[in-house]
Formats: sequence, structure tokens, C-alpha cells
Amino acid sequence: MRSRRRRRERARGYHESGEGGAAGRRDRGRGGHELWPRGTAHLSILTDPRHRRRGLARAVGSAAVGDALAQGLLCQWRGRTLASRRVAHTLGFQGTGFQLSLRLSGD
Repeated sequence: MRSRRRRRERARGYHESGEGGAAGRRDRGRGGHELWPRGTAHLSILTDPRHRRRGLARAVGSAAVGDALAQGLLCQWRGRTLASRRVAHTLGFQGTGFQLSLRLSGD
């Protein structure tokens, strides 16, 4: 199941670049980017809730950003939570706007 998910992610242009936790242990954090149009890297950072507030998101995010920049991509971080925005700011990102998502009814 896990390998099937990774194949789908790679087919969509997702590249995993950062991983936290000791070898053989449950993952504590992961990060990577999805390739979006015009050379944009849409970053995704995940951390295990039991291991947050220890600098793991910053470390994994830094690896993901470094990997995307090494590929010549423009990095994009959408921080919805305050904690996510703080990590992004720590890594040098600046807020440039907001996103609004709407679901239209079929009526």
C-alpha cells in the first residue's frame, strides 16, 4: 500500500526530501515538494504531533527547501496554522497574500 502511494505521488511530481527520526523508528517528520506549473515547488512538511516544538519541522523544512532550490525551483509555502507560518518565517519566507477556498453548491 505504501509503495503504491509513493508511486502516485511521484507520478504527480511529488519529491520527498527530508526525513526525521532515527533509522528503524517510526517517522517523526517528513517533508518534500510537489512540482507545480512554471517551476514552482509546493512544499509539504509533516511532523508527528508527539514530537512537535522540538525544531523537527524547521530541520525537515530546511531540507525540503534546499532540495527544491538545488533543482532551480521557486519555493512556495502555504502556512495555514500559526505554527506553520512561524516555521516558514524562520526559514526566510515572507507572507504575500491569503488563500480563500470555496465549495460551490450544485443548486
